[in-house]
Amino acid sequence: MRKLNRSGFTLLELMAVMLIMFMLMGMATVSLRGLMRGTGFSGAVTNVRSVVTQARQYAIMRGVSVEVRFTSNSMRMWQVPGQEVAEARYLATGIEFDPVPPSVLFNADGTPGNTLGYDISLAELYVAHPQSVDLEIDGMTGWVR
Repeated sequence: MRKLNRSGFTLLELMAVMLIMFMLMGMATVSLRGLMRGTGFSGAVTNVRSVVTQARQYAIMRGVSVEVRFTSNSMRMWQVPGQEVAEARYLATGIEFDPVPPSVLFNADGTPGNTLGYDISLAELYVAHPQSVDLEIDGMTGWVR
């Protein structure tokens, strides 16, 4: 009788390798979820800075007053009086203004309508470790910090 030459892996070895692969995939998923959460918040901060800077530039270039109006999760840019300049921009889900800031007005020369400047606070909600940031619009120059 001939002896069969068996080569390959046993079922137990295959199951052990699959268990290790599933554990590694689970750890990678948790790491990526945390990375994506931080990206959403920093993107929202960048978005707010962009809209406010764009409003100031629009006011200077066109020689008109421009107002940025806020809701809990969106911003709109308006030319004074009452003509919408750009469509609304929305914040990512779970990120809101806290509290909702008053409208930000830029005069035709780019200076803020309020000489004390403006403070805009963003907060990330519904997460284990929430983040928050305060943006300041300088009352003299209109620059966002």
